[in-house]
Amino acid sequence: MRSAPLLALLITTALAPGPAAGGSCTETDSLLLDDIAVIDVRSGTVQANRDVVIRCDRIEAVRANREPGTANASRRLDGRGRYVMPGLWDMHVHVLWDDAIAADLLPRFLAWGVTGIRDMGGDPVVTDRFRNRARSDPAAYPRIAAAGPMLDGPQPVHPGVSRSVKDAAEAVTTVESLAAHGTDFIKVYTLLPRDAFFAAAAAATRLGLPIAGHVPAEVTLAEAAAAGMASMEHLRDELGQFCRPAPATACDAAITAFSRNGTFHTPTLVTLRANSIPGYAESPPPELAGLPPSLRAEWNEQAARHRNDRDGGRFDDREARFRHALALTALLADRDIPLLAGTDAGNPFLVPGRSLHDELEWLVRAGLSPAEALRAAVTAPADFLHEGETHGAVAPGFSADLVILDANPLTGISNTRRLVAVVRAGQLVIDRSHQDGQ
Repeated sequence: MRSAPLLALLITTALAPGPAAGGSCTETDSLLLDDIAVIDVRSGTVQANRDVVIRCDRIEAVRANREPGTANASRRLDGRGRYVMPGLWDMHVHVLWDDAIAADLLPRFLAWGVTGIRDMGGDPVVTDRFRNRARSDPAAYPRIAAAGPMLDGPQPVHPGVSRSVKDAAEAVTTVESLAAHGTDFIKVYTLLPRDAFFAAAAAATRLGLPIAGHVPAEVTLAEAAAAGMASMEHLRDELGQFCRPAPATACDAAITAFSRNGTFHTPTLVTLRANSIPGYAESPPPELAGLPPSLRAEWNEQAARHRNDRDGGRFDDREARFRHALALTALLADRDIPLLAGTDAGNPFLVPGRSLHDELEWLVRAGLSPAEALRAAVTAPADFLHEGETHGAVAPGFSADLVILDANPLTGISNTRRLVAVVRAGQLVIDRSHQDGQ
């Protein structure tokens, strides 16, 4: 685990603009990763001794080290003994509901090598503001895919970041309004009425938008998958964890529907874990001291509730639910159901950026290989966003959102924490390559 002072150093470095900051890249701006090992996340293989040439926000070439034709670059990073892979994605976060919170938390993702996030429900004004900032100044922010407000029932669970929808007609007009506004996907939530869900799903499909989120209480898992729901969150419907406590064979009908319809799942094991252990909140992360005061107050209040739950014996079933989530994650992976790495960052005890590395480790503990866990944070997000031909690989023409590590994560998933450098849109926003130790 990195210390709080080191994390502060990384965040400060991430905010320092490079030569191409502010979208002013020219053809003379280039970066050479010299003699580095390239990780192919999709195949789980490594190519040693490669030169990776980056120009503006794209990878221009990947060649054998010192192969004739490798261009000189305005900047160079020594890649000997190091590994490069695409930047990580956290596919379930909540940070775009308040200006001050967003401004503080978003750079923390970059500090941990998370170069892309999917925000699962926020204030539309805040969402627009920071999505535009990320586009104009990528050195300061991760890439953002965002839903904006969620679709929920007439009395939404979270009214501040939701659109109240009472019926099918209102669902269609709401989806059309969000699409016209430029939303990246439609987020559905707990209390959305049954007819409104199916109408929203049909409208989103017609408009070419993914629909994701919680499976509403009035809809079954198989029905949601058949309606085109692109991703389901937290391994549950609104009645509880699916396939529990029945044996694994009880999942067959739902898993068949997931497989037939290409439904992604975001387990968010790290948040399930945070809610399953009485003592978790009593050992706060070192980064807590640096978080905004409002978040610190909320997290401390949640810690007090955890202690009360422990004293009242209300944790008896939470550990069992978490163990079921691990088993269900392994089952979905075994059945080739695509998984997305997500954390619920922004909620108590889930430090933006760092929690994604915790999630990768829990995916491996659930039974995934390191390569499978990495795919959940790299290639699966690219596939979910229909960008597999331009994102998720270190290859010519692909996006130059990259992390450089001093150890191979394919041989140990905790090596994703061993960050040497982060490249965002071709800009070297974090560079510790000349520092000793990690």
